[in-house]
Amino acid sequence: QLVQTGKIGTLRTIQSFFSYYLADPHNVRSRADSGGGGMLDIGCYTISLARFIFASEPERVFGIVEYDPQLKVDRLASGILDFGSGTSTFTCSTQLSPYQRVNIFGTEGRVEIEIPFNAPPDQPCKIWYQHGEDTGDMEEILLDACNQYTIQGDMFSLA
Repeated sequence: QLVQTGKIGTLRTIQSFFSYYLADPHNVRSRADSGGGGMLDIGCYTISLARFIFASEPERVFGIVEYDPQLKVDRLASGILDFGSGTSTFTCSTQLSPYQRVNIFGTEGRVEIEIPFNAPPDQPCKIWYQHGEDTGDMEEILLDACNQYTIQGDMFSLA
């Protein structure tokens, strides 16, 4: 809503990061023959988020990928999505320290989401909203703890 209602001004760019560490060759996420790798497992979230926030499809996409030499799956990928009116950059990895963050920047403010992709069901989610030229003017927004997967299933069953 902060983006859609213009609270951050004109949307210009999104930065997303999603990582965890996994080197187990038996895990489906590490198996090339099963479609393993970071892009299909978690990179898709960063791309879907950008498409949703920009409410459009990218016009151009650039990327770089590093493959695990033993597992033969992508373990580190970064990309740039050009939406014409702005960009989105992302990095995802299955062999880095666990971390998630999204920053959405506009001409008059920004939104930062602490754990955007699989928020813990037992604690509130944090969003920070910065507006104006004063970088100290930051509002913290707490969203109630919930099980996002249950809500998603309930909403899907109503469709």
